[in-house]
Amino acid sequence: SIQPEDFPPNIYTPSGNVAKGIGVPQDDSMEAYEITAIFNALSKCDNIRRKAAQILKVSEATLYRKLKKYNIKT
Repeated sequence: SIQPEDFPPNIYTPSGNVAKGIGVPQDDSMEAYEITAIFNALSKCDNIRRKAAQILKVSEATLYRKLKKYNIKT
């Protein structure tokens, strides 16, 4: 599966003061924040999309649409 570290630096940059695998976006685009939030949620729940949707406080359908939009494979 794709890990946050697989994304280019303009999308994902690990931060030394947060949990391993969790990062912050390097730019201020909404897409960068959404992608980072999705990866953070997925990493917290071992890529279980239902739980990630709960963490993000969105429906599973919304999360699935975002995964497809950003071509994120879990």
